[in-house]
Amino acid sequence: MGAPYHPSTNGQAERYVQTFKQKLKALKCPKSDFNMEISNILLTYRKMLHPSTGQSPSTLMFGRQIRSRIDLMLPKNEPKSTNDIAVRLFKDGDRVRVRGFLSRDKWKSGKIVEEAGKLRYLVRLDDGRVWERQIDHISGVGAHLREELVNTPRD
Repeated sequence: MGAPYHPSTNGQAERYVQTFKQKLKALKCPKSDFNMEISNILLTYRKMLHPSTGQSPSTLMFGRQIRSRIDLMLPKNEPKSTNDIAVRLFKDGDRVRVRGFLSRDKWKSGKIVEEAGKLRYLVRLDDGRVWERQIDHISGVGAHLREELVNTPRD
């Protein structure tokens, strides 16, 4: 608590008043729009992150960030739950198509030889070569393809 009638002892409040006065001086609008512009200034100030705390005044006061119209238009960055993620699994011997990057044929046919990692498989192509591919570059063929379509969640 500062001394009465000595505003410089409360630096944060004084800084807020100084910022608000600067914004008002820069404001060039008709009197009919004055209240709306003041509301926009206050919203922007309350939403802005403070450099020393790393949080906005609204977060410090209410425990959450206030939302503006632009926030309503932006997509939410909520993490997907594991139920929403389609996981494709292949077993040894499954018939697959594998993405080739060096030849004109974009897809080569083959069979899964083994799982090389969490999302990687070794595939023996029909011509005998063995390729290691990430699951995004493997497509199921035949019965496995039907299982993929059944297990994939719909939007």
